[in-house]
Parts: sequence; structure tokens; C-alpha cells
Amino acid sequence: MLLSTFFLFICITYKNRSTLKEVLYISRNFFNKIESLLLKLCIISILLLIALQIVLNNETLSVFLNKNIEGVPLESINKKNKGIIILKILNSKNYGNVEVLINGETVKKFGNQKEIDIKVYNNDLIEINGTMYKENIEVKVVGVSKNIKTPKLNSSVTTSKSIEILGKVLLK
Repeated sequence: MLLSTFFLFICITYKNRSTLKEVLYISRNFFNKIESLLLKLCIISILLLIALQIVLNNETLSVFLNKNIEGVPLESINKKNKGIIILKILNSKNYGNVEVLINGETVKKFGNQKEIDIKVYNNDLIEINGTMYKENIEVKVVGVSKNIKTPKLNSSVTTSKSIEILGKVLLK
């Protein structure tokens, strides 16, 4: 618009009608080309967005994507800082199949032990899976390394045929 106004000003100043018509034709042609280019770019972008959404929602097509990093905070990929948490089953009975999950994946089972230690990183989500037992199972944090802010020492969780969240790991 600014360019065509500039040309229009020049043509009016020189009072040449043929030049005015040429300038208007050139400027209209130029802006029509830009408009059609922008329209094509918008249509291609929308079609690409729709295609990407179809791929992400289709399980058979999404095998080509790297699911290991999807949805994970970037700082949790950096595995330099780690901590250790010691968990203990407080019940007197042995519950060997109780699982400790970190970010939804099983990392350890209690087995024949009452206490286990797990390595954790910043922003890890710790859960206790007691779905295989009908009884209430209490799991307590009995030890944490110095660099762990949460979960706090002596915090506990009770499972009752469920998966319960013990807490999210925050490192100092």
C-alpha cells in the first residue's frame, strides 16, 4: 500500500496519465502476486498441521516418532544430577510384587526385601504400584540423599489395590 501510494504521488506530480496507469497496473499486479503467495502458504500450513495431527493421533503411524523424549521436560533429559531415595514397606507381611514406578515405568520391585533404594533425577514422578494386593500397603521414605528437596524424609503413601503417587522429585 505504501509503495503504490508513493508511485501514485510520483505520477500525479509529473501529471502523466499513461505513467499513472502503468504504475497502478504494476502495483496491483505486484500485490496480487503477494496475496496469492500468502494464501497458498496459509493453505499449505493448514494442510501440514492437519496431517501432523493425524500422524500424532494414529498409533500405527506414530511408531516413527521418538516417544522417549515426547512430553519430558528438557532438564530431565540432562542426567548429571541424581539422587537416591530409600523406600521401606512398613507392613509386617512380605509384599514382593509391589513395584516402584518412575515416570510411569517400573524400575524396581521389593522382592524379598523390605527396603530398596532407587536412583532418581530432577522432576521424576515416583509412584507405588500395589494393584496386585487387596490389603493396604504402606510405603515410607526412610532415606534421601542430601541433594533431594522432595519427597521429604518420613513421607509415606498407602496403596489399596491402586497406584499411588509418592511425590515428584525436586533436587537442590
